[in-house]
Amino acid sequence: MTDDNNSAARQLAVKLLARREHSAEELTYKLTRRGYSPETVELALNWCQQHDLQSDSRYANAYARQRSMRLYGPLLIQAELRQRGVADELIADALDELADQWLDAAVRFLHKRNDDLSDFKQQGKAFQALCRKGFSSDTARRALASCRDD
Repeated sequence: MTDDNNSAARQLAVKLLARREHSAEELTYKLTRRGYSPETVELALNWCQQHDLQSDSRYANAYARQRSMRLYGPLLIQAELRQRGVADELIADALDELADQWLDAAVRFLHKRNDDLSDFKQQGKAFQALCRKGFSSDTARRALASCRDD
């Protein structure tokens, strides 16, 4: 019975990973929620990692890329990845790969908002919006300066 249970957990893990990347913590949570024992979950997760089906590094890179394309900043992405159980070193590596894109993403976000940045009050609101989207205050200031210069 345990071999069938292990096989079923492994099949479910593969099915979940076929849809999208998952962090190890997410996969563990989903398998546990479905009623598999911690030992069975660990075996399934180890099997997926040994066969390169699950990788927190690959997950962090894909997640960061996807969120940056939706104009989210590095601070918010970092917090989201931490919530999903990804190690800080992997998060740093994923965000470093996108380091040259943050200012451009912030500027695109401001263009998308289409605010009148000649008004000081609107500049403050745009700055706050950038910070809420996860951009550093330095990046927000540089993006605002870039948009005012246009």
